[in-house]
Amino acid sequence: MTVRPAKPADAAAIGKIYCDSWKAAYRGIVPQDYLDALTPDDRTINPANYLVLETEEGVVFGLANLGSSRDKERPDWGELRAIYLLPEYWRKGSGTALFQAAEAELRRRGYARYFLWVFCENARARRFYEKMGMRPAGRDQPFTLGGKELWECRYEKELL
Repeated sequence: MTVRPAKPADAAAIGKIYCDSWKAAYRGIVPQDYLDALTPDDRTINPANYLVLETEEGVVFGLANLGSSRDKERPDWGELRAIYLLPEYWRKGSGTALFQAAEAELRRRGYARYFLWVFCENARARRFYEKMGMRPAGRDQPFTLGGKELWECRYEKELL
């Protein structure tokens, strides 16, 4: 497997990864009718903000969306906005490789610290982020998706 910067030609694969991973990871968290309505065409991407993970045969099965902080309180931080794999690749070490590559890219871009948001109810993802050295920042925030109020938790990490 190889991690590389995304290209415009990866847009369809990225859309499929978002759609399939959301439907699997967020079942029971996000309203089911919202998940059922998702299609791979729902995402518009800027390839400059993505890394993709592909098999040796060139099949793209993972993505990381990263960049500068969208939080006005932390303008000099990096942000990992999303990291997803197709469900059939979960728990095989691919997520770790992609996460490490995303951290390396944030470091290469000059960030000393970064953060991410995760659904507070997503225990599997939270365990993964903690295993990768991220720590809860003690800041949760609500938002509404599909007519349901959800909470997301902020995780942070120093890049050494």
